[in-house]
Amino acid sequence: MITNEQNPVTPLRVAVFAGGRGSSSISNQLVGVAGLKLQFIINGYDNGMSTGEIRRFLGNSLGPSDFRKNASRLALLLASCQPELITLLDMRLPEPCSDVEALAYLGSIGSLEVPEGVIVENSFSTAFETSLTALPEETRKALAVRVEQFLNYKSVENRPFKFADCSLGNIIFAGSYLLQKSKFNAAVADYCALLGLPDDIILNVTDGKNAFLVAKNTDGEILQGEEDIVDANRRNKIDNIYLLSQADAAKLGKLKALKDTALKLNPKVKECIAGADLIVYSPGTQHSSLFPSYMTPGMGELLAANTRALKLLITNIHEDSEITGAAATDIIQKARHYLQEKGTNSLPEPALITHYIINRPEQSTLSDNYILEGELERIEDLRQVRISNFEDGVSGQHDTSKVLLPFIDMARRQKCKPRVAVVCLDTASINKIVQTIREMQRAKIDLYPCEVTIFYSSNRKILDSLVAESDLSLCHVVPSTDGETNNQQLVREAVASQHDFVCMFESSGMYFGSDIVALVSNLNQEKVDAVWGSRRLSLADIHQSYRYRYRSHLIKGGLSYIGSHVLSLAYLVCYGRYISDTLSGLKVVKNAHLESSSDWIDDPSANQYLLARLMRSDGRSFEVPVDFLPMSPDQVLRTGAMDGMRALGVIFSQRLRAIFNSSA
Repeated sequence: MITNEQNPVTPLRVAVFAGGRGSSSISNQLVGVAGLKLQFIINGYDNGMSTGEIRRFLGNSLGPSDFRKNASRLALLLASCQPELITLLDMRLPEPCSDVEALAYLGSIGSLEVPEGVIVENSFSTAFETSLTALPEETRKALAVRVEQFLNYKSVENRPFKFADCSLGNIIFAGSYLLQKSKFNAAVADYCALLGLPDDIILNVTDGKNAFLVAKNTDGEILQGEEDIVDANRRNKIDNIYLLSQADAAKLGKLKALKDTALKLNPKVKECIAGADLIVYSPGTQHSSLFPSYMTPGMGELLAANTRALKLLITNIHEDSEITGAAATDIIQKARHYLQEKGTNSLPEPALITHYIINRPEQSTLSDNYILEGELERIEDLRQVRISNFEDGVSGQHDTSKVLLPFIDMARRQKCKPRVAVVCLDTASINKIVQTIREMQRAKIDLYPCEVTIFYSSNRKILDSLVAESDLSLCHVVPSTDGETNNQQLVREAVASQHDFVCMFESSGMYFGSDIVALVSNLNQEKVDAVWGSRRLSLADIHQSYRYRYRSHLIKGGLSYIGSHVLSLAYLVCYGRYISDTLSGLKVVKNAHLESSSDWIDDPSANQYLLARLMRSDGRSFEVPVDFLPMSPDQVLRTGAMDGMRALGVIFSQRLRAIFNSSA
């Protein structure tokens, strides 16, 4: 039995830089993909509408709007709470709305009692009452606690508040902020908990320090906050953005120069980025929602330090008011600029973004509103660029199946450790098997992302302590007594174990266990079906082998040399592939290509049957040079002239059979 258990499959960790509604199509569709741990990184610099009123009212708080919108969307998609709660939190108080009316609505959340004559029945009051009465008492009490915090603060501080058109969710968030002693990130976690969401699914990019976003247009005009930046009437062409301290924002008109305030990354964001397998820079309002997150001090270094993750920048499909006249390459250039902290860092671009997604609309749907590709020569390495029609119909939103699923699959392949069964063939010697294991360990098999189980057959069992401190596992197969050979039994057990790959290793002493590592190290490449160990690619070894084996039989040596090339040419003729070493005793093959019956393994033409199956499947296979120790024919079984002729016959007969079967 196998002595070491396999590691359980862990979810793929995906970090998404998001805004409010701009990245909704990406997040909406990601939630529907199984096996992902999603985390959304957002900033709180919004100051428009009721969010701006909340910030003014609280005095030193970031804006809750984007956090609230994302929480509502995710809670609805994940069904983490009653939909009536989401409806209630997304409702906006009517306009106009007096303080008396607003207090009546808010006061009824805990008691369900509205003072008579205060509220006139209308569409808002009806929807408000319907959603509220559908909630359980426990939920209403939790909301009421936060409303009470808000109202007490208003009363004690004697601060006016404009209730008209204010989101109820923003008021509840303000209550969470006050309940959490004015700690913004704790308020985000508290608000998410109200909706049944994990406390780390939505993260503020900074440690919660207050800051105010301003921008400068190319004509020198200062845009005071997100509301001005995204104003469709302005058609802005933004030159730069800044995050000001509260003091600087208060005297903006008197500042001689704009200077970013010192901000710090949220420690949870550090953990999120460091552990991510896929990082997505979403489309959306770039200057107001996304670029400010990128420019957080230390963000670039943090992203570059994660060398494992795929990092995908998705450019917008349609033009926004804050990227007037911009092409996709302009968005890319600016994203890199802010990830480099406005050019003050010199981090390599592929360390920050591994792939750029640029939409190319169908000609029939092309309009002035679509963002053009731009000057692609501005991207130094075009291998990073993916250009296609990534739109979902003509919706203006990205189709995740086109954009993200290929990269999710790629990230999963990188994260998933291939499970490899190494079968020690042609020996029952414990010494030779242990020598193979030691050579694998010395070649640092543990450094490669794979799980290896060694299948061996012997009357003696290897102690588990031999592999106790490594990722290797052992499977001892007791020799059969019913006529099945050791090789047949080992291959049958390995195939039945459902490992991803089976490595067939001739353990007679001609091959080295270190070369198993050389083959296994290639298995994380995309769509690998087989890695073949080739002695012929190690010219010194193969020439030495011929000199050693045929030093007294030059003619036989010459015929053997020519014969091996004839077998290689046969594959070139039959399948258009040249296999340099068709007789290799070391290969790694995907389990799906192996038959459950193992009788073939002892056939002298076993390699030819196996290669024929691989060639017919059009699988991706390649050869890797392996070392080879020539041994006397007295010690190991050699391929003779008749075996070579039979192998040649197998190659052609298998090809002809495939042709006839396909035409039948």
